[in-house]
Amino acid sequence: MESFLTSVSPLHLRHCCPCAQCSDPVSKAKLFGILAVDEKVAIAESQRDGNVLRVEWSDGHHSEYDLAAGSPATLLNDRFGVLSKRPDRECDASPWSDSYAFRRFDYGETIAHRSPHLAQAIAALLSDGIVIFDGAPDLDDLPDTFSDLLGDGIQPSVLGRIQEVKLNESGSYNLTFSAVDLPLHTDVAYMVDPANYQALLSIDDGDAAVISPFSDGLAASMTVQRERPDLHRHLTDTPIRWVHCSDAVPLEAYHPVLETNSRGRLRVTFNQGALHVPADTPDIDRVYEALYAFALALEHQKRETVLGPGTLALFDNRRILHGRKIVKPQNIPQRRLKTWYLSDDGIRATYNKVVSR
Repeated sequence: MESFLTSVSPLHLRHCCPCAQCSDPVSKAKLFGILAVDEKVAIAESQRDGNVLRVEWSDGHHSEYDLAAGSPATLLNDRFGVLSKRPDRECDASPWSDSYAFRRFDYGETIAHRSPHLAQAIAALLSDGIVIFDGAPDLDDLPDTFSDLLGDGIQPSVLGRIQEVKLNESGSYNLTFSAVDLPLHTDVAYMVDPANYQALLSIDDGDAAVISPFSDGLAASMTVQRERPDLHRHLTDTPIRWVHCSDAVPLEAYHPVLETNSRGRLRVTFNQGALHVPADTPDIDRVYEALYAFALALEHQKRETVLGPGTLALFDNRRILHGRKIVKPQNIPQRRLKTWYLSDDGIRATYNKVVSR
């Protein structure tokens, strides 16, 4: 037996057989159930020829492994091979610096030229958490066209596929539909699995230039962790109750403000309208102190822009917080927006496909 095989589990090596009988040549999906391989399977014979490892198994199966990428121990950590070379992994989230400015793209050019413009826009989105498109037309099918181009279509939420936001002077249970100052927040905090990316399209803003602030939750988290590590742990360890009070859709969920998801990425949940700290929370005063520190860090990171008619902002709802300055009464009837959600997996798959062409 080849000496380096002593560091590899024979059972694992057998399950990672890349032959066409065991693994689909395109998707790399396994073509057999886990019980199809005897858990006591052993290597009967092995031979190395350059970068090819040939193995005869005790169950009569024959496998050939390409060792060009390294030893079996390292190679088998990624049986799909290409996963470690996914282009989207080169676009890791980068916290906003003091000199950060929104990256903007022309909607028409992105749609028309696709590959180069689309790749640049998605790379900016993955890195900065937000990208802005100018010149988007007011078409009924734009949300579907845009979402199909960037990913795998619209991700429905409990509020529907597409929300059309029209303001009213009296407001409602949802501040989004009111004209008041809307604090920085992430959307649908009251859901167990909040939406990934949010698209916000301005259709009409009357005669006013309504200011829309955005802030980077990643940079704010790093600020609190650096300056007040004693408070940062309350943001990561304390479950907060997020509540949506509506007769139509009563919902609640418990999340800490800062979480790390299964892919190691930060997920921010912060909606001051839905925030309820349970009364029996340990060290409740320190929890509030941490919430204040995070809110102040968000204000420091805040950037403002005007989402005029035809402006489409696409941002990571699990990282970027957004808000709105107060709308003057005379502009309330004209203010109209559309908003919808897209999945992270769909956007990353599109980027990998476009860059790999």
